[in-house]
Amino acid sequence: MATISTTLVTGATAYPVTIEEIKHEFRIDHKHDDSMIETYIATATELCEHELSRQIKAATWDMFLDEFPSGRYPIELRYNPVSSVTSVTYYDVDNASQTWASSKYDTSLNAEPARIMPIDTESYPDTYSRPEAVTVRFVTGYATVPPTIKTAVRILVGNWYDARVESGVMTPGVIRLLDASRYTVEF
Repeated sequence: MATISTTLVTGATAYPVTIEEIKHEFRIDHKHDDSMIETYIATATELCEHELSRQIKAATWDMFLDEFPSGRYPIELRYNPVSSVTSVTYYDVDNASQTWASSKYDTSLNAEPARIMPIDTESYPDTYSRPEAVTVRFVTGYATVPPTIKTAVRILVGNWYDARVESGVMTPGVIRLLDASRYTVEF
């Protein structure tokens, strides 16, 4: 089974911290720098997601496979923590698009990585031989962002705001904060 790609369908609509929280914390009482602060928050969030290999705020992803796994091997999802599987679609042997009924598979969303596999009485459907024959749509991100991640984002934004430079440097203290959340799954 080869993973072709994973594509963002719907990005996060919020960040782990707000402009208002940053302005309050750093005692900024004007709106002149709001755009810059928002850019810093977005950049810090992206750096933290990259460092953790995790999605921080809820987003929807599609993962494309050439075929279902053989036997009872699970499909392993990317971008933990996964909160739900929206759909599993595939091209059947006649090259017609089908949706695999959710009653025919189990999910293990608390696992790292999250997994999907057929229930005991089922097997994976047969697919047409084509690239991206299987598409798994899933939602990932923390329902409540861990405080360590929020603190890491605030530290990065504060450092950049004070220096007025987007250095992108992950300090050892920020990395330690993120390490505390690296393998924690919270929904």
